[in-house]
Amino acid sequence: LAPLLARAPGVQLAALFAPEHGFTGTAGAGDAVDDGIDPLLGIPVYSLYGASRAPTPEALADLDVLVYDLQDVGARFYTYIATMGLAMQAAAAADVAFVVLDRPNPQGAELAGFVRDGDHESFVSPYPIPTAYAMTAGELSLAIVGEHWLTGLDDLDLTVVPVEGWDARGTWPEDSLGWLPPSPALPSLDAALAYPGVAMFEATSVSEGRGTEAPFTTIGAPWLDGVALAATLDDLHLPGVHFEPTTFTPRMLETMTAPPRFDGQTLDGVRLVIDDRQAFASVQTGVHLLVAVLAQARAAGLATIVERPDGFDRLAGTSRFRLLLESAASADEIIAAWAEEVAGFAEQRDRYRLY
Repeated sequence: LAPLLARAPGVQLAALFAPEHGFTGTAGAGDAVDDGIDPLLGIPVYSLYGASRAPTPEALADLDVLVYDLQDVGARFYTYIATMGLAMQAAAAADVAFVVLDRPNPQGAELAGFVRDGDHESFVSPYPIPTAYAMTAGELSLAIVGEHWLTGLDDLDLTVVPVEGWDARGTWPEDSLGWLPPSPALPSLDAALAYPGVAMFEATSVSEGRGTEAPFTTIGAPWLDGVALAATLDDLHLPGVHFEPTTFTPRMLETMTAPPRFDGQTLDGVRLVIDDRQAFASVQTGVHLLVAVLAQARAAGLATIVERPDGFDRLAGTSRFRLLLESAASADEIIAAWAEEVAGFAEQRDRYRLY
């Protein structure tokens, strides 16, 4: 987009803004992003994931329009949507118009997971929405304003440029768009599809596949029995996916700035093989994975797999998920626990649907 705007008649491209993972999407998760100068265009690049997470008044001082064009993955805790909201607030305060160039949501119509509690608001859970919220960034921007999820937006000049030729009930249009990784740990479309459910393992003592070529479609631990786990999960006949036992050794990759968990250790685990992308239900699959892995952990003498309770709750948007999991609730019981609130959210969402 940047070089296209730089060549566009009647437009002066004055600045770029870099979210988590940097303007090119290649910085590691959690790595601070610095201000700089774009080497091709010679204009400032302001960090939105460093000393400030919102555009500063100084950066916006001479701008007429701020354009948001980031590929989201449809998970509440993927931070681009938090950056979008903070940028909307900054634009409103500076009397700068805000334009969202909308993009498809890889998760399609999946609507699942606990709606974030009021006391669990954070940069990875900025809005009271489910884990998989079945909205595009454009639809979400309209809801943020309409539902007053953020303050200071009453006078925001907001325009959403909709996607053409995309059916929200369908799958990612891979034939026409391919897949360009929006961050290093989502190198494939299947990794992005699995992310909303499998990312919960980031707060556990189990590897979510970072440090391999298949992050978020591979999980493992030194004490796991991959053969037994794959058999347990396949017996559930979860939609759109089957499981294969695997062994793997996480290692530092070129895209990583810190060693992965279990660096250099051989782990036993399973690989998710997505057979039907439209039928696959990421969040529900993640719950079944967590419950099955916890059962193996307890059989091995471990009390829990939740290594960072606060981190788990931030990702979940609530403590209810963790408390149910650790109380030995079944996967079906956990999934049923969010049904009513997700149905209520669906009514909110429907007011802002563009597709």
